[in-house]
Amino acid sequence: MTLIKHIFFALTLCLLGCSGTITSMDGGNQSIYILSDKIAERILLAAMKAELDQSTLQKLPPPELGYSGKVQWGVDKDTVTLFARKAIGKDAAGKEVSGYVFEAKHSGTAPAAGVPTIERLLASAVKDAKQLGQEAAFIRFADND
Repeated sequence: MTLIKHIFFALTLCLLGCSGTITSMDGGNQSIYILSDKIAERILLAAMKAELDQSTLQKLPPPELGYSGKVQWGVDKDTVTLFARKAIGKDAAGKEVSGYVFEAKHSGTAPAAGVPTIERLLASAVKDAKQLGQEAAFIRFADND
């Protein structure tokens, strides 16, 4: 294969299969949010409804807690997912507590739409979690138990 064909193949793969994940712990924020399952789910749904066409929203199957939906940019589409991952933290008194870390991901052919969307989704979830719950220092994810 010539160099041009290699470059074209690599660019095609990038355009056809772009994905990424961000979490509420990115940027040095090593916190979990102490929330009930119901409040966490409401936070996730509210963020998704504010950003995406509601007809594309789908609840993730248990035991996952979250939603996925579609964004489109021209003919390209991305699937975006916002979910809460169970985590263990330590409160101010040093006691272990359960809570959530929020994660958002996108995959598809429209990263120009998917990336900013997951950034807004995550920011909305964290803002609401700070208002409705308490923070604790992250220790580990609960699925590691």
